[in-house]
Amino acid sequence: MKSLKYILSGVIILAILAVGWWIAAGQSKDQTANGNQKSVQPTQTSSPNVKKAEYEMEDGVKVFHLTAEEVKHEVSEDVFMKGLGYNGGTPGPMIVVNEGDKVRIDVENDMDEPTSVHWHGLMVPNEMDGVPGVEPDSPKIDPGDHFSYEI
Repeated sequence: MKSLKYILSGVIILAILAVGWWIAAGQSKDQTANGNQKSVQPTQTSSPNVKKAEYEMEDGVKVFHLTAEEVKHEVSEDVFMKGLGYNGGTPGPMIVVNEGDKVRIDVENDMDEPTSVHWHGLMVPNEMDGVPGVEPDSPKIDPGDHFSYEI
């Protein structure tokens, strides 16, 4: 049951990340009817009630900070339940990047059990992805520890 919790915590944020990243990457290029590529202006990615993650630039790398933690989530007016989230919310913040960006996502585990992040649908090296126990090289972030995903 505990392993299911940390897998689900990663799934929540990953769905948002994958959609945001997919939209941002897909908006940068388009093809004309004859197959030639044409440039299109990127569109602004948004998701209702989800904040964009802040980032810092360090030597040409976009650096995002996520804290995996237990959060209080309002599921209906004045109805709350405990959940797992990032940076105080569930879903966590939306990470928006452009095709070709170098990205580092520093994840700190403030939960009482291990966690990891699986980047659904994104082409990333195995040592930056996967589910611990299934993919041998996958990172597992123990309670109180952190890991830097470099994509």
